Amino acid sequence: MKENINLFTEQTMRDMGKRIQEERKNKGFKAIDFADIIGIGKDQLSRIENGRVVCKLEYIYVIDQYLEISTDY
Repeated sequence: MKENINLFTEQTMRDMGKRIQEERKNKGFKAIDFADIIGIGKDQLSRIENGRVVCKLEYIYVIDQYLEISTDY
């Protein structure tokens, strides 16, 4: 059994959101446009990028493809 399992914490949510935001900006997507692309509202994208809500798996899947990042990033 694996000894060092990382738990999904509030810090994990913040880190994930920050990475999404950084990659979105690096790719030149405006928040409003990117939210439309992945099928959510701008406010929901803001909550995800600020680590206030957990990003649903179906959104992560689309985000990863548009930003060209791996799911485990």
